[in-house]
Amino acid sequence: MKKIIALAFILFGLGLGYVGYTKMEKSNKPIIEIGKLEIKAQNTDSKTEAYLFIGGGILSILVGLGYGSKSFKK
Repeated sequence: MKKIIALAFILFGLGLGYVGYTKMEKSNKPIIEIGKLEIKAQNTDSKTEAYLFIGGGILSILVGLGYGSKSFKK
């Protein structure tokens, strides 16, 4: 049972990291492109949210690895 919970934490962390990465990519996307002219606006709220998702993903992966390493020793 502990192995399944550890795996769930790791998969959840990978999902959060992916969502954070895609949010980060979307926040830097140019709004208007006309030839070589590019008008860009950054969405700082989206960028902050992306960092939170990535941080939560890393934390979830670490918790899963820690929980999993304890369950594999027994």
